[in-house]
Amino acid sequence: MIRLIFFIFALTMSAPVFADEVDKILTAPAPHEIIDALPSGERERVISALGQRLENDVATIGPVLCAMSPWTTGDQAEDLALQQAAWRMMQQDGNAESSNVRWLDCLASNRVEETGYKTVALDPMFDLRQSACTGAIDVSGVPEALIGIEAFNEEYSQGLASEASDGQSEVFSFYPLRNATRQATFYAALAVAADQDGKHDLAAQHLEDAADVLDAKLDELNSGSVSETRNGWRRHNDVEFYAALYRWLATGTGIERIEAFLAPIPVKQNPIFANALSDDLRNRIPDEFVDMIYVERLLPGAQGTSANDECEQWRRRSYSTSHLAKVVLDCSSDRNLVTFDTCMMSLEATDWTVVFATPIARQSDADGIKESIGVFIERALATPDAFGSEREELRSRLLDFKVVPYGTNRLRFSSSATFSTSERERLERVFSETSYRGIEPLFYRPRAY
Repeated sequence: MIRLIFFIFALTMSAPVFADEVDKILTAPAPHEIIDALPSGERERVISALGQRLENDVATIGPVLCAMSPWTTGDQAEDLALQQAAWRMMQQDGNAESSNVRWLDCLASNRVEETGYKTVALDPMFDLRQSACTGAIDVSGVPEALIGIEAFNEEYSQGLASEASDGQSEVFSFYPLRNATRQATFYAALAVAADQDGKHDLAAQHLEDAADVLDAKLDELNSGSVSETRNGWRRHNDVEFYAALYRWLATGTGIERIEAFLAPIPVKQNPIFANALSDDLRNRIPDEFVDMIYVERLLPGAQGTSANDECEQWRRRSYSTSHLAKVVLDCSSDRNLVTFDTCMMSLEATDWTVVFATPIARQSDADGIKESIGVFIERALATPDAFGSEREELRSRLLDFKVVPYGTNRLRFSSSATFSTSERERLERVFSETSYRGIEPLFYRPRAY
């Protein structure tokens, strides 16, 4: 707090001192928080200074203007000029997956305006979730949100396209792509509300509207823009899966599109992504890697007044593509929205791995450490009535691990088996009460790349 007060005081000083303090802010651990805490006039002054530096230092300035609350210099013309500069630099860069394009796209969307990304997309979804968690979901603002997102997509995409040079391959933004699944979620909320009012035909129409938005975006990606759209390859599975899901819920057709996800094509083998992955990314991604699917909320409000169940269904996390498809298909015997949604409550991640971290050790210590981990596991599983008939099977999976070098003179022992979220939660409870020779079990889910 003292340091923050010092920054604020210094920013009111002369111009040279002001420039020095902007430099100090940029080297602080969380510069965006410092800037957001400034009085509005000083905040605008700092943002203006950052905008003037952007072209020469995107790597430093971009993350700050991206992470802060929606920015403004206090002058609409200057704000527009800064946004246009970001778009221009995105097009000049030409690589949709570069770090600079990531930050430029984010900061350009973070401009303060009535049609800004936070206002039209993030805030309405937050409000919808908050009302759902009270057990009385409010969809009254959804039609306006859908209009706002459409306006943002059009304005932002046109602004970005206008900065492309003739003859060059355009770079496309991530945000209209992300908004497609968000629009579908809003339509699904309207469908649930209509269904609960007995308007089943209208509910089906809203679900078809969701599928239409997604299929249109899928056509755009598949026509070639997946490699020119930031995060295009990372969102492709999401768009295709939800298009299939909502089409099936609306019409009962197209279940084979969901079935295809039981054996999805690995990222590196998918011809659609051939030009979307950099050489560096190809070298880092395992050959069998399949991008996961992000789940926000499939059918907002379907749990009605059951606030706890409804709130828990707002997942906001990613799941294995094939596992998600399997659970959907297991629940596909009934297209009634409430019945289907209730069945989907069984969905949980099943791809957790456990890593047993150890104190500093040499490779020659591996056998001894394995024995120590074995003792640790036996002690943890000895908790009376903790696992019942599952104990032996869990023990076998926990003891199936491999040695992984980590840093200098450090070993980790990573499980070959995987665990569900509920298994992880139970194991974490007994692990927290178990101690033996510095063994520290840590749970991880697959890397998203």
